[in-house]
Amino acid sequence: MLTAFAESFPLTAFTDWLNVYLEMPLATQSQFYAFTYIPWYLKPLYGIFLSCLAPCFPRSAARVILRWCKFSMAVLYVVMAYGVGEGEIWQAFAIYFSIQVFTACAQLMMGSYLMSSAHEDMSDAGAIQGVAGACRWAGSLGAAATTLLIYPCSGDEKAPNSRMVMAWTGVVPLVSFLVSFMLPDDAIEDSCARSLSGDKCTKGARGADGGGDGGGGGGRGRSGGRGRGGGDHEAGASLLA
Repeated sequence: MLTAFAESFPLTAFTDWLNVYLEMPLATQSQFYAFTYIPWYLKPLYGIFLSCLAPCFPRSAARVILRWCKFSMAVLYVVMAYGVGEGEIWQAFAIYFSIQVFTACAQLMMGSYLMSSAHEDMSDAGAIQGVAGACRWAGSLGAAATTLLIYPCSGDEKAPNSRMVMAWTGVVPLVSFLVSFMLPDDAIEDSCARSLSGDKCTKGARGADGGGDGGGGGGRGRSGGRGRGGGDHEAGASLLA
């Protein structure tokens, strides 16, 4: 929800910033939006990076990367608002491209986190995906409603300063950064160790959890031990979506 809000909220301010402050020609603006969309095509590379970084505990790694992405986005929004010189178009290209890299990477990390949570109980996979989609739409609609409130409909009223709106947008990923610390740690996942080949992960703790106490008791132990944690995973990640 917060990520979708941060993506949609500053669009009106961007238009005014590009036209008035940077005086960017319309042809260059088309190139600007096309160029800064490239990071979204690179999402498979972010997934490969996650797999190579921590193949045995992807959910823990996803939390760390997500926090770095959100904090970097918060800083870059402020830098873009007040650090780009007047008429310095190349600076706008570089900074907004970096913002899109971190935004796309953060979205992939949240998707990976939710997918790992759904894998523990596939009966909830559809519900998790539905809640995540609903939160994204709610964030976009909330951004549109907020924009209608702060921007006047008539030409007589003065619109807010575009650079100030862009800087305040940085508060949203900063809140996401703080909310990410609410995502619970995974004791089972963190106990996972690499095999000698480095290609597989031995789930010793998970096997002990399911089979150590026998058939019926072990099954009950596994579902009961992760049920509440899975709900926490869904709630925290959906808020960040």
